Formats: sequence, structure tokens, C-alpha cells
Amino acid sequence: MPLSPFPRIFISCPCVEARDTEEEEGKTFNPRSERATFSLFPLDHLLYCDDCGQVRCPRCVNEEIVCYFCPSCLFEVPTATVKTEGNRCNRNCFQCPECFATLSVTAVDPFPKTDEKTGLPMGPFTLLCNYCQWSSAKHGIEFEKPTSISTQLHKMKTANSDLSSQFAKARTFYTQKGKQQDELSNAPSNLSRMMAMYSTLGSLGGSKSKGSFGKSKTEENDEANGVIEVNEADELEVINRMRNANFEDTATLEQRYEQPHKPRFKDDLLPIAALLRTKRSKRCRACRHILVKPDAKVSSIRFRIKLAAINYIPQLNLSRLTPTFEYLNLQPLQNHQYLLTVTNPLFDPISVTLATPNKTPGKYGSNVTILCPQFDVGANTDVWDEALQDAASAPGAKSAAVKKGKDGTGTAGSIWDSGRNWTAVVVEVVPPSLDKEYWSRHEALGYQEGEEEEGDDDAVVQIPVFVRVVYETELVREDGAVAGDKKEKNEHAYWYVLSVGRIGKTKTHPTVAP
Repeated sequence: MPLSPFPRIFISCPCVEARDTEEEEGKTFNPRSERATFSLFPLDHLLYCDDCGQVRCPRCVNEEIVCYFCPSCLFEVPTATVKTEGNRCNRNCFQCPECFATLSVTAVDPFPKTDEKTGLPMGPFTLLCNYCQWSSAKHGIEFEKPTSISTQLHKMKTANSDLSSQFAKARTFYTQKGKQQDELSNAPSNLSRMMAMYSTLGSLGGSKSKGSFGKSKTEENDEANGVIEVNEADELEVINRMRNANFEDTATLEQRYEQPHKPRFKDDLLPIAALLRTKRSKRCRACRHILVKPDAKVSSIRFRIKLAAINYIPQLNLSRLTPTFEYLNLQPLQNHQYLLTVTNPLFDPISVTLATPNKTPGKYGSNVTILCPQFDVGANTDVWDEALQDAASAPGAKSAAVKKGKDGTGTAGSIWDSGRNWTAVVVEVVPPSLDKEYWSRHEALGYQEGEEEEGDDDAVVQIPVFVRVVYETELVREDGAVAGDKKEKNEHAYWYVLSVGRIGKTKTHPTVAP
């Protein structure tokens, strides 16, 4: 039997409830509308703004970056150097170019000598991946000291690729000058002038005139428009290498994407500097109130402010009361009873009112009845308070409001069970019978009985429930002090959507002969 994805409970964020007229405000929330598709979220994905008194989804908040840091060394990076370093760590944090695991600095000699002055081991050193055993020494990349790896690697890139390519372009530019080819390419004065021009282009982050020197306006426009000139000699070399190499020797698309020079072979892969991470705070988009504010210390995982909706909004849990039916195969035209539990996260008792349409929206509407739509839920007090209250009452005594039927079914107008900060009521659902048109379309798409279609399946029973919460809390003055015995009344309302199961086919029972 496949694992059932039911029951599922979502909350509708009010940010997408843009009502055009007052007549639409009284309408039932339709969980199958296109607008509802982008407004339903689980409770643990939502935040709460205590100033607005509303839940906030990821689209209702604005994010602000608190700090940048490296996830490997946990070193905070100043904001001014983030762009210049390409949003990468400029210390000794590198990732493997093949498996993207963290690389470690290892001495080539298993028993390295120690420097008498600094006390550090003497080189050479290499970057080693402890997962796939990739080593930079196999590609001719070794370091003189175990620190400042980024600076040493930057010098290697500059010496091997950048300067050599710039000098090659300069020499090609001068050698293509008509009759004075030999003089321009061999004269010492011209070579000195070339050295002076390109000496400032050693670093990768050089001046803006680095790529435009020696190029015509047509070539510059081609590069700006994405037209790249291909060197036929380099392409022939690549083709010849691909003929002799195996498929495993070529770089994958993910490996090429992480490299600035887009290599085609694994032998040309270079270590990747660790990508920086950010800590972000979140504000309400309506009132600019801070909802989430992490600790500014990089090594800390605590939050100074975190207004999660699960700490302010009643939590609904759904379970089947009659164990005979299956969530993936609800029998049509039969009464299925569920147990809906409402949990109060507040430190004040609340009064809850549940409202739902008699028939759910959609092509195949199900009849829904909540046996006890109004009830109270206790405050989220200490567990020891509940133990003391139970000890003071008579042994085995139950609350007078808790009434269960003799046959294990719920009683109309009464709650099923209650506890310290939770109350359970019974919900009855009678699903309809699906027509032949649905089953023919369902089988034509290749779905078996009990499988849910991709997208919005009409056979899934989705119940919109309007939850209204009323409670009284102590009145707090502007200076933060409690205003005596005065209390203020608060009222909040939210739309919940309960996905209780999927309608199946009607089971045919054999006829018993008299």
C-alpha cells in the first residue's frame, strides 16, 4: 500500500485576497481557484506580524542582508569586498572541482620539515579532496606555504593564463601591421612599450581597458552583443583531445558552469573558492515591522526576533475516527468521520468558531458537517498546572462538555475530547460518486486506482474551513507596563484548507441468495 499523503492542512495567506467588490468578501474561499494555488502554505512556513495581526507568507516580507560569511571558515566578509572577490571566500576555503566537497591543505611530503622561524611545516603543499581523492598536485598546482592559498592560486592564474594570453594578443596585433611586421615585433623599444602597457593587466580584476586594447570598434561591439571570436587552432586542439579521450575524461555541465574559463576536460578543472552565504532579516511589507532578525554573530544560530506563525495561530490536526476507510480510497456516498484537533499556542484561553460550507466547492462537491462548531480551548499554561487540576478533581472524572457516543461516534453539539490547550471535535464527510467521464479520463492518462493526478485532481476532497478566534489579553500601555485589571478583546480569522483524502470507486458487494 503506498504511503498516503493525506491528510494535509494549509492556511490561506491574506496577501492574495484582493477583493474587487464588497460582495466577494462574503463568498466561501475556493481552494481550487487559480488564485488559491499561490496562497496556500503549511503553518510552519508562515510568519506572523503582531502589529498587523495577520500571517505573512514569503511574498509578504522584505529581506535585508545582515552580513556575509564563509560557510567553511565562518569568517565574516566585509560588504565592500564582496563584489571585488566575486562573492567568494578569499582565504583558504576551496571546493573540489569534481564532486564539490571541501578541499583540505595537505603537505606533499608525509613528514614535512618545520621552519625554525615560523614553526610552520615547509612545502610544497597541495589541495586534497577527502571524498573523491582529487589532488591539485596531479594537475601541477602546488603551494609554497599552507596559508594564503587564494593569493598563491591567483598568482598562478595570472602568470599562466592572463599575462601569456595578453602578450600573445599584443604580439599578434603588432605583427599584422603591414610592411613593418618584423621591425615592430623585434624592436627592443617596441617590446619595452608592450611590457609597460600590459604590466598593469596582471590581475584578473584589472582596469576596464583590459579587453578593449588593440581591438577595433567592430570587435568590441561583437563582444558586447555576445559574438565571440573562435580560434580555429584551439578548436582543432580540443577536437583532437576529444578523439583520444574517454567520455569520463570530459567535464560535466555542472563542472563547467562553476569554472570561469569553461573547460571541456577534467584535467583543466581548477579549485573553486567557497561561495559566501548571508544572514538575512525579514520585515513585514505592509508596516515594516521586523519579523525575523538573526544574531549578528556568524557562529551563532540563534535569533533575536523570530515571529513564527505556529506560536500565534491555532494549529489544526486531522485524523480518521473510523479506522475502516482508507485516505486514498474514500467510498462514495458513505459517512466518513474525522477527528479535528485544535491546539492553542497562546497563554490565554480562546473561543473558536468553525464555519464550512455544506458542500465543498468544485465539480464534485462533498457534504461536510462539523458536529460542534463552537467551543473553547484552554490556555497554553505549564504542564504542572494541568497535573494539579487533575489531582484536585475526582479520580476518573471528565469534563461535562466531553460527550462521546456509545458506539464510538461523535454527538451533535458536543466536543469529542479536550486537554490542557487542545480540543477535539468530530467532522463528518460524505463524498459524492464520480462519473464515468472522470474515470475514463483518469485511466487514459495512465493512472491506477488510488493514484493522484498531477496538478489539481477533482477527486481530492478539499474542505475550506473558516476559523474565527476570540480571546482577551492584558492591556499593555505604551511604556510596556500592564494597565491593572483591564483587558482588551482580540479577534482574528483565517481560512484553512483540509485535504482529507481521495474519492475512490464504489465497491460492489456480492448478492446473497435467500
